[in-house]
Amino acid sequence: MRSRSTVLLTVVLLALAALGVTRLAPVLDKPDHGVVDIKPGLLSAHQPVRGEVTLGQGLTVSMYSDGIRVQRQTATLFQTVRIAAPVTAGFGTVTRTRDGWQEHVTGTVDHIRFTSVDLSRAGATFHGVAFDDTHTMPATISARRVGDKVELTFRIEGADLLVLHTWRHPGTRGLTPRLPATDLGGSTWWLRPATEPLEPALATGLGSLAAIDSPAPTAIDLRHDGRGEIHVWSSTFRLTVW
Repeated sequence: MRSRSTVLLTVVLLALAALGVTRLAPVLDKPDHGVVDIKPGLLSAHQPVRGEVTLGQGLTVSMYSDGIRVQRQTATLFQTVRIAAPVTAGFGTVTRTRDGWQEHVTGTVDHIRFTSVDLSRAGATFHGVAFDDTHTMPATISARRVGDKVELTFRIEGADLLVLHTWRHPGTRGLTPRLPATDLGGSTWWLRPATEPLEPALATGLGSLAAIDSPAPTAIDLRHDGRGEIHVWSSTFRLTVW
């Protein structure tokens, strides 16, 4: 009788252990590779900031309450995450490891409010602040056309880290030599240094190409459905899409 009880208890414990492993599996299948999960805050963009700016050659950039969008005619080349702040400012450090880098994030400023826009023949610059209960940091996003490409420059004064929150479609692939030539969904990746100007790193699920220009350590985070993050350890960086 005691032997049967022991066997039954063993079976129950093994079943519970298997259930626990099953529940943990989705987490274990999405390694962080030293990249911290940073979620977007709130976006506030009212008049006169809201609207569409024509850049020429059928290219436009628009700012609305659901984010920033770059289009060629009716085709979307780039879209920030919907109804949320496009950029987060982070504080901390990043250290070199054998496999890449390790982020040490001590704090973030999550919300963005845009209050004005400067228009010129070159494009548009949106002015605002990144803010929370204790911080107010000047923030700008500028857009200009360079040939058949759109160059977006992000800046938040005083930040150690910028996290760009994008609206992600399935099928984002890496482009060599900056990233592996494979579907990047479900994980995080550190970019290799660029070997030439405007070297594309990503073929997005929207069918466009994207180059990330910064000498600072840079990672992408595609662990979440519907949004993807670009981490750049600098207070400014440039993203070019075409």
